[in-house]
Amino acid sequence: MAKSFVGRLRPVHRWLSIAVALFWLLQALSGALLVFHVELDDARLGDGTVHALDAQALGHAIAAIEQDRPGEHVRALYATGGVANRFDLYVTRKDGKTDLVRIDGAGTVLRTSPSDYEYGRMSLYRVVSIFHQELFLGDLGTRIVGLSGLLLFTNLALGLRLAWPHRKRWRAALLPSPAQTLRARLYAWHRAIGLWGALPAFVLVTAGILLAFASPIRDRFGIELSEPARTGITVTAQPDATARAIEVALQRHPGAALSSLRMPRDGRPWYRVRVRVSGEWHRTHGQTTMFVGAADGNVVQQQTLANAPFGVRFFESALPVHTGEAAGWAGRVLSCAVGLWLATMVALGVAQFLAGRRARRS
Repeated sequence: MAKSFVGRLRPVHRWLSIAVALFWLLQALSGALLVFHVELDDARLGDGTVHALDAQALGHAIAAIEQDRPGEHVRALYATGGVANRFDLYVTRKDGKTDLVRIDGAGTVLRTSPSDYEYGRMSLYRVVSIFHQELFLGDLGTRIVGLSGLLLFTNLALGLRLAWPHRKRWRAALLPSPAQTLRARLYAWHRAIGLWGALPAFVLVTAGILLAFASPIRDRFGIELSEPARTGITVTAQPDATARAIEVALQRHPGAALSSLRMPRDGRPWYRVRVRVSGEWHRTHGQTTMFVGAADGNVVQQQTLANAPFGVRFFESALPVHTGEAAGWAGRVLSCAVGLWLATMVALGVAQFLAGRRARRS
Protein backbone atom coordinates (compact mmCIF):
# COMPACT_ATOMS: atom_id res chain seq x y z
CA MET A 1 0.00 0.00 0.00
CA ALA A 2 2.81 2.39 0.93
CA LYS A 3 4.62 1.73 -2.35
CA SER A 4 1.43 2.30 -4.30
CA PHE A 5 0.91 5.63 -2.55
CA VAL A 6 4.48 6.72 -3.27
CA GLY A 7 4.10 5.57 -6.84
CA ARG A 8 1.09 7.82 -7.30
CA LEU A 9 2.98 10.77 -5.85
CA ARG A 10 5.93 10.46 -8.22
CA PRO A 11 4.24 11.64 -11.47
CA VAL A 12 2.49 14.46 -9.59
CA HIS A 13 5.83 15.68 -8.29
CA ARG A 14 7.48 15.28 -11.70
CA TRP A 15 4.91 17.09 -13.82
CA LEU A 16 4.28 19.82 -11.27
CA SER A 17 8.01 20.55 -11.25
CA ILE A 18 8.29 20.57 -15.04
CA ALA A 19 5.25 22.83 -15.44
CA VAL A 20 6.69 25.68 -13.37
CA ALA A 21 10.41 24.90 -13.52
CA LEU A 22 11.44 28.10 -15.31
CA PHE A 23 9.41 30.31 -12.99
CA TRP A 24 10.83 28.69 -9.86
CA LEU A 25 14.33 28.90 -11.31
CA LEU A 26 14.00 32.65 -11.91
CA GLN A 27 12.47 33.19 -8.48
CA ALA A 28 15.28 31.23 -6.84
CA LEU A 29 18.08 33.07 -8.64
CA SER A 30 16.51 36.51 -8.15
CA GLY A 31 15.94 35.77 -4.47
CA ALA A 32 19.56 34.72 -4.00
CA LEU A 33 20.74 37.92 -5.67
CA LEU A 34 18.47 40.11 -3.54
CA VAL A 35 19.86 38.86 -0.23
CA PHE A 36 22.84 41.21 -0.58
CA HIS A 37 21.48 43.61 -3.17
CA VAL A 38 21.44 46.68 -0.92
CA GLU A 39 25.17 46.42 -0.24
CA LEU A 40 25.90 45.78 -3.92
CA ASP A 41 23.72 48.69 -5.03
CA ASP A 42 25.14 51.19 -2.54
CA ALA A 43 28.70 50.13 -3.41
CA ARG A 44 28.15 51.53 -6.92
CA LEU A 45 27.35 55.02 -5.62
CA GLY A 46 30.01 57.41 -4.40
CA ASP A 47 33.16 56.27 -2.63
CA GLY A 48 31.44 54.39 0.17
CA THR A 49 32.12 57.12 2.72
CA VAL A 50 29.81 56.94 5.72
CA HIS A 51 28.48 60.38 6.59
CA ALA A 52 27.17 61.02 10.07
CA LEU A 53 23.42 61.49 10.22
CA ASP A 54 22.65 65.22 10.12
CA ALA A 55 18.93 65.62 10.79
CA GLN A 56 18.97 69.30 9.83
CA ALA A 57 20.66 68.48 6.52
CA LEU A 58 18.06 65.79 5.78
CA GLY A 59 15.22 68.20 6.54
CA HIS A 60 16.64 70.85 4.23
CA ALA A 61 17.41 68.29 1.50
CA ILE A 62 13.76 67.20 1.50
CA ALA A 63 12.60 70.82 1.35
CA ALA A 64 15.03 71.58 -1.51
CA ILE A 65 13.75 68.65 -3.57
CA GLU A 66 10.15 69.80 -3.16
CA GLN A 67 11.14 73.37 -4.03
CA ASP A 68 12.90 72.23 -7.20
CA ARG A 69 9.91 70.08 -8.20
CA PRO A 70 6.77 72.25 -7.86
CA GLY A 71 3.60 70.25 -7.35
CA GLU A 72 5.52 67.17 -6.23
CA HIS A 73 6.21 66.05 -2.68
CA VAL A 74 8.37 63.71 -0.63
CA ARG A 75 6.08 61.31 1.15
CA ALA A 76 8.59 59.08 2.92
CA LEU A 77 12.22 58.27 3.64
CA TYR A 78 13.60 54.76 4.08
CA ALA A 79 17.08 53.58 5.03
CA THR A 80 18.72 51.66 2.19
CA GLY A 81 20.40 49.10 4.44
CA GLY A 82 23.67 49.31 2.49
CA VAL A 83 26.14 52.02 3.43
CA ALA A 84 25.15 53.41 6.83
CA ASN A 85 23.05 56.58 6.87
CA ARG A 86 21.93 56.39 3.27
CA PHE A 87 18.25 56.81 2.49
CA ASP A 88 15.78 56.61 -0.38
CA LEU A 89 13.27 59.45 -0.59
CA TYR A 90 9.95 58.47 -2.18
CA VAL A 91 8.88 61.45 -4.28
CA THR A 92 5.33 61.53 -5.64
CA ARG A 93 5.27 63.14 -9.09
CA LYS A 94 2.48 65.19 -10.62
CA ASP A 95 1.37 62.19 -12.67
CA GLY A 96 1.09 60.02 -9.56
CA LYS A 97 4.20 57.98 -10.29
CA THR A 98 7.10 57.75 -7.86
CA ASP A 99 10.78 58.64 -8.08
CA LEU A 100 13.46 57.38 -5.72
CA VAL A 101 16.03 59.96 -4.68
CA ARG A 102 18.96 58.46 -2.79
CA ILE A 103 20.74 60.75 -0.35
CA ASP A 104 23.45 60.30 2.26
CA GLY A 105 23.45 61.38 5.89
CA ALA A 106 24.64 64.86 4.92
CA GLY A 107 21.71 65.37 2.55
CA THR A 108 23.75 65.00 -0.66
CA VAL A 109 21.78 63.55 -3.58
CA LEU A 110 23.51 60.44 -4.96
CA ARG A 111 20.99 59.21 -7.53
CA THR A 112 17.49 59.81 -8.85
CA SER A 113 15.67 56.92 -10.52
CA PRO A 114 12.11 55.69 -11.19
CA SER A 115 10.44 53.54 -8.57
CA ASP A 116 7.43 52.21 -10.47
CA TYR A 117 7.83 53.13 -14.15
CA GLU A 118 10.41 53.05 -16.99
CA TYR A 119 12.18 49.87 -15.93
CA GLY A 120 15.08 50.63 -18.26
CA ARG A 121 16.08 53.61 -16.11
CA MET A 122 15.87 51.74 -12.80
CA SER A 123 18.83 50.21 -11.05
CA LEU A 124 19.30 46.52 -11.87
CA TYR A 125 18.51 45.50 -8.31
CA ARG A 126 15.27 47.49 -8.28
CA VAL A 127 14.14 45.67 -11.43
CA VAL A 128 15.06 42.28 -9.95
CA SER A 129 13.24 43.19 -6.72
CA ILE A 130 10.04 44.14 -8.54
CA PHE A 131 10.16 40.92 -10.57
CA HIS A 132 10.77 38.76 -7.50
CA GLN A 133 7.97 40.37 -5.50
CA GLU A 134 5.28 41.19 -8.06
CA LEU A 135 6.33 40.12 -11.58
CA PHE A 136 5.85 43.71 -12.86
CA LEU A 137 2.09 43.21 -12.34
CA GLY A 138 1.52 45.03 -9.05
CA ASP A 139 -0.84 43.38 -6.58
CA LEU A 140 -1.88 40.74 -9.12
CA GLY A 141 1.73 39.70 -9.54
CA THR A 142 2.19 39.49 -5.78
CA ARG A 143 -0.76 37.10 -5.56
CA ILE A 144 0.67 34.99 -8.39
CA VAL A 145 3.98 34.81 -6.54
CA GLY A 146 2.10 33.77 -3.40
CA LEU A 147 0.22 31.04 -5.24
CA SER A 148 3.44 29.79 -6.80
CA GLY A 149 4.89 29.69 -3.29
CA LEU A 150 2.02 27.50 -2.13
CA LEU A 151 2.64 25.28 -5.15
CA LEU A 152 6.34 25.13 -4.31
CA PHE A 153 5.62 24.28 -0.67
CA THR A 154 3.36 21.44 -1.81
CA ASN A 155 5.96 20.18 -4.25
CA LEU A 156 8.70 20.29 -1.61
CA ALA A 157 6.50 18.19 0.65
CA LEU A 158 5.86 15.68 -2.16
CA GLY A 159 9.54 15.52 -2.99
CA LEU A 160 10.52 15.03 0.65
CA ARG A 161 8.02 12.20 1.00
CA LEU A 162 9.44 10.52 -2.10
CA ALA A 163 13.06 11.02 -1.00
CA TRP A 164 12.61 10.00 2.65
CA PRO A 165 14.90 6.98 3.20
CA HIS A 166 14.13 3.85 5.18
CA ARG A 167 15.86 3.24 8.50
CA LYS A 168 19.61 2.72 8.32
CA ARG A 169 19.62 4.10 4.76
CA TRP A 170 20.20 7.75 5.64
CA ARG A 171 23.93 7.70 4.99
CA ALA A 172 23.46 6.21 1.54
CA ALA A 173 20.72 8.73 0.76
CA LEU A 174 22.69 11.78 1.93
CA LEU A 175 26.02 10.64 0.45
CA PRO A 176 25.15 8.62 -2.67
CA SER A 177 27.60 6.21 -4.23
CA PRO A 178 28.50 6.56 -7.92
CA ALA A 179 25.81 5.13 -10.19
CA GLN A 180 26.27 3.52 -13.58
CA THR A 181 23.81 5.54 -15.65
CA LEU A 182 23.42 9.30 -15.98
CA ARG A 183 19.76 9.11 -15.01
CA ALA A 184 20.59 7.18 -11.84
CA ARG A 185 23.34 9.64 -10.90
CA LEU A 186 21.01 12.60 -11.42
CA TYR A 187 18.31 10.94 -9.34
CA ALA A 188 20.72 10.15 -6.51
CA TRP A 189 22.06 13.69 -6.30
CA HIS A 190 18.62 15.26 -6.74
CA ARG A 191 17.47 13.21 -3.78
CA ALA A 192 20.56 13.87 -1.64
CA ILE A 193 20.69 17.62 -2.23
CA GLY A 194 16.95 17.80 -1.64
CA LEU A 195 17.35 16.18 1.76
CA TRP A 196 20.23 18.51 2.63
CA GLY A 197 18.25 21.70 2.15
CA ALA A 198 14.60 20.76 2.67
CA LEU A 199 14.20 22.09 6.22
CA PRO A 200 15.52 25.65 5.70
CA ALA A 201 13.71 25.75 2.36
CA PHE A 202 10.38 25.01 4.05
CA VAL A 203 10.98 27.83 6.54
CA LEU A 204 11.96 30.43 3.94
CA VAL A 205 9.22 29.46 1.47
CA THR A 206 6.59 29.65 4.21
CA ALA A 207 7.79 33.13 5.17
CA GLY A 208 7.67 34.17 1.51
CA ILE A 209 4.08 32.97 1.20
CA LEU A 210 3.15 35.02 4.27
CA LEU A 211 4.75 38.10 2.72
CA ALA A 212 2.85 37.65 -0.53
CA PHE A 213 -0.53 37.42 1.19
CA ALA A 214 0.22 39.72 4.14
CA SER A 215 -1.47 42.82 2.74
CA PRO A 216 -4.97 41.38 2.06
CA ILE A 217 -4.93 39.33 5.27
CA ARG A 218 -3.86 42.29 7.40
CA ASP A 219 -6.43 44.54 5.73
CA ARG A 220 -9.19 41.96 6.17
CA PHE A 221 -8.55 41.41 9.86
CA GLY A 222 -7.24 44.85 10.80
CA ILE A 223 -3.79 43.57 11.75
CA GLU A 224 -1.94 46.87 11.88
CA LEU A 225 -0.15 49.01 14.42
CA SER A 226 -2.52 51.65 15.71
CA GLU A 227 -1.88 55.29 14.93
CA PRO A 228 -3.18 58.53 16.45
CA ALA A 229 -6.69 59.57 15.52
CA ARG A 230 -6.93 61.73 12.44
CA THR A 231 -7.75 65.40 12.80
CA GLY A 232 -8.98 68.17 10.54
CA ILE A 233 -5.62 69.90 10.76
CA THR A 234 -3.48 70.30 7.65
CA VAL A 235 0.25 70.75 8.19
CA THR A 236 2.99 71.46 5.66
CA ALA A 237 6.29 69.85 6.56
CA GLN A 238 9.03 72.33 7.36
CA PRO A 239 12.78 71.54 7.40
CA ASP A 240 13.19 72.32 11.09
CA ALA A 241 10.12 70.26 12.02
CA THR A 242 11.41 67.31 9.98
CA ALA A 243 14.81 67.51 11.68
CA ARG A 244 13.20 67.83 15.09
CA ALA A 245 11.07 64.71 14.55
CA ILE A 246 14.18 62.68 13.68
CA GLU A 247 16.16 64.08 16.60
CA VAL A 248 13.36 63.45 19.11
CA ALA A 249 13.05 59.82 18.03
CA LEU A 250 16.79 59.17 18.21
CA GLN A 251 17.12 60.95 21.56
CA ARG A 252 14.43 58.71 23.00
CA HIS A 253 16.39 55.65 21.93
CA PRO A 254 20.15 56.27 22.25
CA GLY A 255 22.13 54.07 19.89
CA ALA A 256 19.16 53.43 17.61
CA ALA A 257 19.37 53.87 13.82
CA LEU A 258 16.86 55.82 11.74
CA SER A 259 14.84 53.35 9.69
CA SER A 260 12.09 55.39 8.06
CA LEU A 261 10.18 58.64 8.18
CA ARG A 262 6.70 59.34 6.85
CA MET A 263 5.83 62.96 6.29
CA PRO A 264 2.68 64.68 7.63
CA ARG A 265 -0.41 64.43 5.46
CA ASP A 266 -3.91 65.88 5.43
CA GLY A 267 -5.57 64.90 8.69
CA ARG A 268 -2.32 63.45 10.02
CA PRO A 269 -0.34 66.37 11.45
CA TRP A 270 2.52 64.22 12.66
CA TYR A 271 5.62 62.42 11.46
CA ARG A 272 5.79 58.66 11.75
CA VAL A 273 9.37 57.84 12.66
CA ARG A 274 10.66 54.28 12.87
CA VAL A 275 14.00 53.44 14.42
CA ARG A 276 15.85 50.18 14.78
CA VAL A 277 17.00 49.36 18.29
CA SER A 278 19.36 46.60 19.35
CA GLY A 279 17.82 43.14 19.40
CA GLU A 280 15.26 43.62 16.63
CA TRP A 281 15.18 40.96 13.91
CA HIS A 282 15.05 43.35 11.01
CA ARG A 283 18.44 44.56 9.86
CA THR A 284 17.11 47.83 8.45
CA HIS A 285 13.36 48.14 8.97
CA GLY A 286 13.06 49.19 12.60
CA GLN A 287 10.13 48.05 14.69
CA THR A 288 10.04 50.91 17.18
CA THR A 289 7.61 53.56 15.99
CA MET A 290 6.99 57.09 17.21
CA PHE A 291 4.43 59.62 16.04
CA VAL A 292 5.90 63.09 16.51
CA GLY A 293 3.73 66.19 16.23
CA ALA A 294 4.76 68.38 13.29
CA ALA A 295 3.78 71.58 15.07
CA ASP A 296 5.39 71.11 18.48
CA GLY A 297 7.73 68.11 18.28
CA ASN A 298 5.93 66.25 21.05
CA VAL A 299 5.67 62.46 20.88
CA VAL A 300 1.98 61.80 20.32
CA GLN A 301 2.27 58.02 20.52
CA GLN A 302 4.98 55.36 20.72
CA GLN A 303 4.83 51.68 19.89
CA THR A 304 7.29 48.82 19.98
CA LEU A 305 6.98 45.38 18.47
CA ALA A 306 7.09 43.87 21.96
CA ASN A 307 3.78 45.50 22.94
CA ALA A 308 2.13 45.07 19.53
CA PRO A 309 -0.72 42.57 19.01
CA PHE A 310 0.31 39.01 18.19
CA GLY A 311 -0.89 39.27 14.58
CA VAL A 312 1.34 42.28 13.96
CA ARG A 313 4.36 40.56 15.51
CA PHE A 314 3.66 37.44 13.45
CA PHE A 315 3.51 39.18 10.08
CA GLU A 316 6.36 41.58 10.89
CA SER A 317 8.60 38.56 11.48
CA ALA A 318 8.01 37.15 7.98
CA LEU A 319 10.46 39.43 6.14
CA PRO A 320 13.51 38.93 8.39
CA VAL A 321 12.88 35.17 8.36
CA HIS A 322 12.52 35.07 4.56
CA THR A 323 15.70 37.09 4.02
CA GLY A 324 17.58 35.38 6.84
CA GLU A 325 18.11 38.69 8.67
CA ALA A 326 16.63 37.20 11.83
CA ALA A 327 19.83 35.15 12.24
CA GLY A 328 22.28 37.88 11.24
CA TRP A 329 24.92 37.35 8.58
CA ALA A 330 24.78 33.58 8.94
CA GLY A 331 21.05 33.66 8.25
CA ARG A 332 21.50 35.85 5.18
CA VAL A 333 24.15 33.50 3.80
CA LEU A 334 21.78 30.59 4.46
CA SER A 335 18.95 32.42 2.67
CA CYS A 336 21.19 32.98 -0.36
CA ALA A 337 22.26 29.34 -0.22
CA VAL A 338 18.63 28.18 -0.19
CA GLY A 339 17.99 30.22 -3.34
CA LEU A 340 20.94 28.56 -5.04
CA TRP A 341 19.82 25.20 -3.63
CA LEU A 342 16.39 25.59 -5.22
CA ALA A 343 17.92 26.58 -8.56
CA THR A 344 20.13 23.49 -8.38
CA MET A 345 17.15 21.28 -7.54
CA VAL A 346 15.21 22.62 -10.52
CA ALA A 347 18.17 22.08 -12.85
CA LEU A 348 18.77 18.53 -11.59
CA GLY A 349 15.08 17.69 -11.81
CA VAL A 350 14.78 18.89 -15.41
CA ALA A 351 18.02 17.12 -16.36
CA GLN A 352 16.73 13.90 -14.78
CA PHE A 353 13.46 14.22 -16.69
CA LEU A 354 15.26 14.74 -20.01
CA ALA A 355 17.66 11.86 -19.32
CA GLY A 356 14.69 9.60 -18.65
CA ARG A 357 13.05 10.57 -21.93
CA ARG A 358 16.24 9.88 -23.86
CA ALA A 359 16.60 6.50 -22.15
CA ARG A 360 13.03 5.52 -23.03
CA ARG A 361 13.47 6.55 -26.67
CA SER A 362 16.65 4.53 -27.02
